[in-house]
Amino acid sequence: IANAFVALLDGDGEEVFATTSDENGNFDFLGLPAGTYAIRATAIGYVPVLPVEITISAGEALRSDIHLDRLAQISGTVDFSSTLASAAYSVVAIRGSSVVSSASVAIDGSYSLPEIEAGNYRITLVAGETALFSTDVTVQAGTPTVLDIELPQHAVVRGQLTDAEGVGISNTPVILRRDGELLYTVSTNSDG
Repeated sequence: IANAFVALLDGDGEEVFATTSDENGNFDFLGLPAGTYAIRATAIGYVPVLPVEITISAGEALRSDIHLDRLAQISGTVDFSSTLASAAYSVVAIRGSSVVSSASVAIDGSYSLPEIEAGNYRITLVAGETALFSTDVTVQAGTPTVLDIELPQHAVVRGQLTDAEGVGISNTPVILRRDGELLYTVSTNSDG
């Protein structure tokens, strides 16, 4: 991995030497005093790893290779053909109980959740605060994961809010409930 930042840490975790890897991922620390160190390596687009402990004796040449895993990516498209694509949609990646990444869905339906660690996620498509779709996904290190989302067929409720003279009333909230549960809230447009 070229241009990785490689640091040697002392027993207190303080950085005592640092370098950058060459175009082949090689790095050197020359003229080190004997002792115990930890090597930490980081690179853009890779999962950070815990420091690796090494002990070096006076005059010793020691090789210590470090493996970094590429961060993963989840991307895909949302198929709006069975519903109205007028709302602002987001795709959210949840690991455990924490949101680790989110992205807006573009007008063409595409989305991308870049640079996430390998593991298991719940991917949820939301409009406002309403979850429209959820599925579990396992992401492999360094491998792009494609998740295309097709929204299920939904009914559409349309109408116009007017005054007694039939003139549209704008900027008024309209609430949709099912069995008392709030499902969706929208505001009327300039025509009501």
